Amino acid sequence: MRSHASSPPTANAAPLVRHPSDAPIRLSPQGSARKQRSPNASEQAHAEVLAATVKNADATTWLLVGVRMSLWTLSTLSTTVFRIFDDGAQATIESTFADEDGKHQGILVSDRASVFGFWLMAMGQVCWAHLLRLFVGFSQRAGSAGSLGQELLDHAALVFEYWRGYDEGELSREELQQWMEPLARRFEALVRRVAVAGILVLSGSCANLLAHAAAWWLFPMGRDLTHPWAGRSARPPL
Repeated sequence: MRSHASSPPTANAAPLVRHPSDAPIRLSPQGSARKQRSPNASEQAHAEVLAATVKNADATTWLLVGVRMSLWTLSTLSTTVFRIFDDGAQATIESTFADEDGKHQGILVSDRASVFGFWLMAMGQVCWAHLLRLFVGFSQRAGSAGSLGQELLDHAALVFEYWRGYDEGELSREELQQWMEPLARRFEALVRRVAVAGILVLSGSCANLLAHAAAWWLFPMGRDLTHPWAGRSARPPL
């Protein structure tokens, strides 16, 4: 079978330049591209999450070819984005949470890690699922530490119970707020009491929790926002 070679380009034809993630782009003789590269699926998903009113963040360690890395997720109810970094330091991850203009938009649901210090506290929501697990651990300690841990756990369990009632339509937003307000006062008083009790681990943790008090009740008080624990969509790969 005879092969057919393509004709060589003429002197006036623009050269073809192959982009690593796109089809060949034909450049003008002046060298400017006539076609811009379209965002890939990962970039589109990332932009979608950043633009969302509410987004959830979480992280874990990740071994990549035997090297310890940091795996991060940014998610909404419909989209989860994964990013792997050399480490989980704030300077490393912060740009991943910013849009093209370098701004942080919307509500961020996360734990109380200091790495999130770049996010405005008033626009954050402490993840109550993290608090629930923390209080379970406290409740399993011996002596007064365990008793106080159980009190914290009981309060957190009520937060979930009241929210579930609202989420399933059994409570109106007004009823949820009425139920939550006295619970919130009792919970804050308890956290303050534990913070000054001088109990190893518990007191320091509750002092840190008080420093994040502005981010306790954004969702449980029934604002018209996405479910606070949407981050559970990112759990399976972790």
